[in-house]
Amino acid sequence: MNFEDTFKIFWCHSCRSHILLNINIPNLCCIRCRSELIEEIESIDQHPSQFIPQGLEPRISQTFNLRSIYIIQVITSSIANRGAPPASNNDINSLEIVNDSEEDCPICQDSLESNCRRMRCGHVYHFSCLRPWLRMHNTCPVCRVSLS
Repeated sequence: MNFEDTFKIFWCHSCRSHILLNINIPNLCCIRCRSELIEEIESIDQHPSQFIPQGLEPRISQTFNLRSIYIIQVITSSIANRGAPPASNNDINSLEIVNDSEEDCPICQDSLESNCRRMRCGHVYHFSCLRPWLRMHNTCPVCRVSLS
């Protein structure tokens, strides 16, 4: 099996990045933000990043190849993984459930109405906003207090 058969270029719609993934691994997700909202780039002509909502300026198209993305990923992987280690599933699932908080979520700025979690430091987030962060770091996104 050669490099091109094992690795494919994907576009992460969450962090808007090119990523190179081994397609033989189950449960593909972005290596930068852990989002599962990824799409294989089959053609530069129909690149997912070229989708521009009406009213926004078009992006400059860029051509990428597998080797250059792989090299960029290797170089930046040590930078992307700095900081606290990921939180355990036990720690994530043990967070206090909060409903109807009067605050806004510090991540998305929407009101906190349901399915929210309170960190041990007191900060409250939508669980859907907090979970991706905790999969990468075991700290509060605002004050960096450790989860464990």
